[in-house]
Amino acid sequence: MTDIPLSNFAAGPSSSSALPTSHEDNAITDHLDGAVDLGALVTPANVPDAQGDRLAHEIMRVVNVNGLSASESIVGTKVIDVGSIGVLQHNGVIQVAPAGRWRIANPRADWVQVNSLTDNPIVCETLTIIRVQKAEYGLAMDRGRPVLLGEGVHVRNNRLFQHIGFEGVNQKHLHHGTIHILLVPIGEYALVVENNVPKILKQGKYVIDSTFFEVQEFVSVNKDHIRHGSIHIVRVPKGKLGLITNDNKPQLLPEGTYTFSAQVFAFSGLKELNEPLIQLGTITRFRVRNGEIGLAWDNNKPVFIEKPDFYEIDSPSFTFVSCVNAAEKMIILGSRKRILVYDGEVGVSYVNGRLDILPPNTHVFDAIERIFAGFLSTKQQAIQLNDGNKFASCDTKDFVEIGVKAAVYYRISDPAKSLLTVGNDDAIKLLIRETSVATLQGIMRSSALNQVAQSKVIEASAEPGANNPTGTGAPMFFDKIHDEFILRLHDNFKRLYGIDISNIRINDIKIMNDELAENISKQAIITAQTETRLANLASQKEIATTEQERDAAVSFIKTNAAAAQLATDTKAKALALLADATAKAQATKIEASGAAEAMLLQAQAEAKAVELKSAAEKKRAVEVSATELGKQLALMSLQSEMVTKSLEGVSKIVYLPPGTNNPIQMFGMPSMGIPPMDGMK
Repeated sequence: MTDIPLSNFAAGPSSSSALPTSHEDNAITDHLDGAVDLGALVTPANVPDAQGDRLAHEIMRVVNVNGLSASESIVGTKVIDVGSIGVLQHNGVIQVAPAGRWRIANPRADWVQVNSLTDNPIVCETLTIIRVQKAEYGLAMDRGRPVLLGEGVHVRNNRLFQHIGFEGVNQKHLHHGTIHILLVPIGEYALVVENNVPKILKQGKYVIDSTFFEVQEFVSVNKDHIRHGSIHIVRVPKGKLGLITNDNKPQLLPEGTYTFSAQVFAFSGLKELNEPLIQLGTITRFRVRNGEIGLAWDNNKPVFIEKPDFYEIDSPSFTFVSCVNAAEKMIILGSRKRILVYDGEVGVSYVNGRLDILPPNTHVFDAIERIFAGFLSTKQQAIQLNDGNKFASCDTKDFVEIGVKAAVYYRISDPAKSLLTVGNDDAIKLLIRETSVATLQGIMRSSALNQVAQSKVIEASAEPGANNPTGTGAPMFFDKIHDEFILRLHDNFKRLYGIDISNIRINDIKIMNDELAENISKQAIITAQTETRLANLASQKEIATTEQERDAAVSFIKTNAAAAQLATDTKAKALALLADATAKAQATKIEASGAAEAMLLQAQAEAKAVELKSAAEKKRAVEVSATELGKQLALMSLQSEMVTKSLEGVSKIVYLPPGTNNPIQMFGMPSMGIPPMDGMK
């Protein structure tokens, strides 16, 4: 089936019997064929409106056409007060008398009654006095004809005149005999029938005097459906749809005003434009939201409508079922199926009786021969081997009944093999539970009670050697159960059934014999106390050791801190000395450099002086050597200098006799008498 989006309707209805709103005057009108002028129907007052005696005399003028049978007299016996009027009868004729004292001389006349002029109406035999107030009509019958009396005083002395009552001039419908006065207010229609023709009158004033006129009711112009005979007016507000059946044909009317003239017509109400589903006869209008899929039958074929939109279909062979969430895993309508398979599961279906596994994806089929059986999880699952809080019963090698609470974890690794060899998910779980219980019972029958009682953990995955009081490294009992259980079932289940048994978890083990359990519990308490004492001693030892280690560590830290401080101080001093030595060396270097330069300058000066002196001495020597005396003087001067220099720093003089040991004579100079120095002998 092809998706059919919602059609765009025109402003008016599609039926040819509907009157367009621009020509609705044919049904909604302001014209009546028998309309008359209101002034022609209203009878004016025949007595001027006055007060007191004047009004009474005006009434006498109309009533006492043949005179008055009573006369005023001071000796009269009938007194009529001011503001009243007296009524008397003479030979069957009614007469009236104003205020005063009256006497009747004719024996055939007699007083009938006295009325106040404020009484309204005043009726006595053939006399009728009516005062019609402002904004009222007086209703009366005159010779069998309806009469409307206008504002004022009306006096009739006629046996064929009958007063009916008073009506306000502003009421919506005044009905008196064949007279109808309609005031149709704004916002309403008047439903009338004139000459057996239904008409709908607009706002306005209408007057008619006709035997063949009838007013049925007034209705609001905003009424959803106005029905008057064969005329139907349907008003569809914004955001609504009108549901009608015209000439046995269903229609959905959008916003607008529609007028129909039809004998066979039905209005089924209004519906919200956004209504999820509207059904009327053969018309089906529905909405498919984003994230939904519409399910329907078209010509006995299942249809999935996935595109979000409004749809309106007029077909007797179309049936809308519902809208479902597009995220639903399984949507089936007849032979059409939409299967959503997630990761971690597979879909199970059969085609002509043969298994067909559906992988994760969205699968859509339209085939009678395909049957979808459900989903099969390939995730890891757990099965409790015990029912609720009950224990699964097992016997040990010692024939002691043991209760076990355990869970087996498994995963479907080959769905096709599991389904073909075992069956559906319930059958798989039943097989795993029964086989696991039997295997667990076999393991327990091969174990002694003391092995069970030794174990302190309740997980199959206990650490090797953990909580092993023997310290032998032997596997814990729960590890033994786990290993034997997996060894017995894992490979066989995977090979035969495509089921991967991955783990068993022992949640609780209980000795079912209460007395034996109590004895073991007491023994366990003693063992626990012993172990607690040992643990306390070990803890105390560990605390003492820790304290010693702490003290050693503190001492070590202090020593290291002192050494570090000493090293820091030494390094600082060395750096200070190095800096001082460097400064002194630099100063010495500068001083030495200055001294060297000074010595160099001095040496240069001395050298220059020596050079000059040598030149002078040379010149002098040359000049001295020119004579013998000069030679002797030069030699003596040289010897004197030598002796003087050799005696520098000598505080005493030793006399040496001439001889070979005399240092003076070693140069071959003659001895000289040297006078003693001051203080020396």
